[in-house]
Amino acid sequence: MHFMPLLDRVLILPNDSEEAVSPGGMILPESMQTAIRTGTVVATGPGRYYAGVGLVHCTCKPGDVAFYTQHSGAEIVLDGRRMRILNESEIVAMARDVPTEDEAASDKIIGTIKRKEMS
Repeated sequence: MHFMPLLDRVLILPNDSEEAVSPGGMILPESMQTAIRTGTVVATGPGRYYAGVGLVHCTCKPGDVAFYTQHSGAEIVLDGRRMRILNESEIVAMARDVPTEDEAASDKIIGTIKRKEMS
């Protein structure tokens, strides 16, 4: 089955390494678990339409690592795998192996600022 999120929704495969178990093997209550979760973006919708602007495409792409709060989105099961579907606005940050041109420019500016702070 091919699953396609609508509008600005994002399908995420949560990282299994974030089980609610302490290093000693104890099951942690939800209140003790970290508030930020990570997962891999599997699919995105086309984006959202805005009056006077048109279609604004989703920022994240399949393969990106998304950071989101533990209560955001909805949990679904696809092909026996537990996944989450979120609105793109519920993603608080993301990481990508190859930066876009805008991200590369931002990294260059941050690097310049860090070098100035160090000198």
